[in-house]
Amino acid sequence: MSSEHSPTPWSYAAALSGSENHKGFHIWAAGWGAIVQVYAVDEDGLTGKANADFIVRACNNFEALLEALKDIERNVGIYSISGLRAVAHAALAQAAGETA
Repeated sequence: MSSEHSPTPWSYAAALSGSENHKGFHIWAAGWGAIVQVYAVDEDGLTGKANADFIVRACNNFEALLEALKDIERNVGIYSISGLRAVAHAALAQAAGETA
């Protein structure tokens, strides 16, 4: 049995109670609404926010990283070393939330 995951890009937002206390974070899929609840873990919610950010960045960049590795694999021997490094650097920078 195979199925597709919820569409990307994913994002996250704080899940607050009526008194504005941290109740963790909701992860949202494009056009679907909330699909995951990430618990706050700590009193100020910072670890929960870091966890939600990590999950969203990993999911949003998975396909790009996979394609970069496939590109490198297909083109070993064709690209120069600097060309291979450029492909890898761009994909890693995107996954890390940096500019290439």
